Amino acid sequence: VSILQYVGVIVALFHCIIQPYKSKFLNVADGILLGDIVFLSLLNEGTNRDIDADDVNLTKLRLAFTYILLVIPIGYILILVATLCLCAFEKLIITIQSENKQQLDMHKRKI
Repeated sequence: VSILQYVGVIVALFHCIIQPYKSKFLNVADGILLGDIVFLSLLNEGTNRDIDADDVNLTKLRLAFTYILLVIPIGYILILVATLCLCAFEKLIITIQSENKQQLDMHKRKI
């Protein structure tokens, strides 16, 4: 294990303890992403050495976990984009409803 991996673990733990954002969602999401990076570095630490015939199953397992950990940031980005789109859509609906109510009130006053 290298010094950078120790630093990564310390930074991830420090971030999870301090929780710098007001939003709990952002704190948890960043903690997951930092943990993901640390786990990826730990899993891929021994990939530079030669693979023996006995290590093939271990290498396949390590590769499967690596693929799973690589998907986490992509899912995070998709969830973030979907959340932003839903928030924008909700604001648009509220604005339209407000304008329609104002027009209806103006129409009632004319009558």
